[in-house]
Amino acid sequence: MDTWEAVGVVAEGQQISISGLNPWSFDWTRASVPPVELPHPQYQTQRHHMRVFEIASEVGTVRFAAVEVSAGVWAFYQAGA
Repeated sequence: MDTWEAVGVVAEGQQISISGLNPWSFDWTRASVPPVELPHPQYQTQRHHMRVFEIASEVGTVRFAAVEVSAGVWAFYQAGA
């Protein structure tokens, strides 16, 4: 089971770094795992079901969870060890 670390909340397309990569610069693939329930990174009492995605790059595959928390605003978590 993955642990999850909050990365942040940004407007769609705005720069954010997940393991050194900006997810908006890559195609996302749904990981073959169920969604995870995680708190909003800024409002811990709000819980969200986040889909788990992967992006492939020259440095390897990066797994992250993301959800649109309001219109055009996304919350991101990255998979930890």
